[in-house]
Amino acid sequence: ELARVPALIADGHPRWVAARQLRRELHAAGEGPGPWDLVEALLVDTRRSRIRISPVHRVLPFVDPWSAMDAASRAFRVTRLHGDITEWLPTLRQTAGRTVAFAAVTEVGTFLLTDPHEGLLADALRRVPAGLHGLHVVVLHHALLGALWGVPDVPEEIHYEPSPSRAVRRVREQGGVAVLLAPPRQDD
Repeated sequence: ELARVPALIADGHPRWVAARQLRRELHAAGEGPGPWDLVEALLVDTRRSRIRISPVHRVLPFVDPWSAMDAASRAFRVTRLHGDITEWLPTLRQTAGRTVAFAAVTEVGTFLLTDPHEGLLADALRRVPAGLHGLHVVVLHHALLGALWGVPDVPEEIHYEPSPSRAVRRVREQGGVAVLLAPPRQDD
């Protein structure tokens, strides 16, 4: 059945890669066919049961918020968000449906970053495959964090946080910048 339709491994891809490597090693050692030729999987028809993907936000503990917002304003449209996280997240989701969008949270305020400058994108994404240019997370890492803010892609500099409220609380207590993302679409 799978020979006729595309399949997306939404979770468990490291297990799939490890299982294929084990199979190659055992076959190379002369073991022949065996249970290592099979990989357990749960198949879901995504036309009937859409995948729900949650974003993973970034906390940048060593980024100076003033410098970051100044640099962002030269290459993104920056709009101050009012209220609290319960208002920011719906605004972020709605905006991200139309354009690249992030919410940058600092100790002193929250800002919606949208509509990155085409020159920035062309330069920052020149080594990225064209099919990935529309992914917000790719723009985040290559254009905003890399090109504009100069944040090295290392665990000490970028902390990954699945909870937006914990990301905000961390920045409000310890400083730095949190970048909140909208959930990716299944098509992404």
